[in-house]
Amino acid sequence: MVPSRKREILANFYLLLKQSFRREHMVQFYASELGITPKHLSVITKELTGKPAIELIQNVLVEEAKCLLRQGLSIGEIAKQLHFSDQSFLENSLSEM
Repeated sequence: MVPSRKREILANFYLLLKQSFRREHMVQFYASELGITPKHLSVITKELTGKPAIELIQNVLVEEAKCLLRQGLSIGEIAKQLHFSDQSFLENSLSEM
């Protein structure tokens, strides 16, 4: 059984991710907000979900980008809304999915 503290951290990470993913893409931000190290956050997410924290963040970003694409926004507009400094990074992320 997974200790309740780890489940609590994961739940809080998901809440924070839902609130902040459009502007915050780094594991360090989320770990800092949760009062733990980035490595500890990734260990917990990997243990409980099978994926490291950075992959969970990227998955949320890609899903949002796909949703915005379906709404007719251009890659440039999506990159701006999701605070990507490099539009080609977003294009590569979408093509990998």
